[in-house]
Amino acid sequence: MLDREPVPAAPLGPAAAPARQVFPCIIFALSFALLSAYMCRQVLAAVFPAPR
Repeated sequence: MLDREPVPAAPLGPAAAPARQVFPCIIFALSFALLSAYMCRQVLAAVFPAPR
């Protein structure tokens, strides 16, 4: 099925290699940024409770 098999990079050419490395990095960076912002918001809400 979707096993991690070694993908030959020769048929893709040198132009497709940077894109295949950049997109997972962008996805990981966005998810990490959202998670860190959420955690920072939760910690700030716990440390500094909003005045009611």
